[in-house]
Amino acid sequence: RYKREWTDITGYAYEPWHLRYLGLAHARALFKLNIPYEHYHDIIKDWPEYVLEQASDILLAGFVEERLQNDSAVPLPQDMLCARTKLQQDSALRSATAPYLPIGSTYEQVVWAIYPTPKPTAGPRIDEDEETSIFSAAIDGITP
Repeated sequence: RYKREWTDITGYAYEPWHLRYLGLAHARALFKLNIPYEHYHDIIKDWPEYVLEQASDILLAGFVEERLQNDSAVPLPQDMLCARTKLQQDSALRSATAPYLPIGSTYEQVVWAIYPTPKPTAGPRIDEDEETSIFSAAIDGITP
């Protein structure tokens, strides 16, 4: 949380034991960006809640890096700001992530790496037994 080179920024002395739970996506984004949480938080604090809760580390790091490089408040895409339904939010996250995807990766792969969900499987097998009786059927043409 408080690296030695960030003392002037954080106001805290180097504390390698100080941890802060952020969630996997935010922690991986911060690790990739190598910036103090204070800088990261200043950039993301006004983003829609669904983006903060559902975006992949790839998208978070990409958005934050763009804003750090441009030294200005580059707004989020309009479709992300206006998304209200779950379908609109999913679509906005998918389209916003596309430019940052590593070559050969799909949106589903980067999302499942952060938010693993069970993949759908076939339903349970149900055996349908038939009622039979050894006394009601002919065996090799012989009846009881």
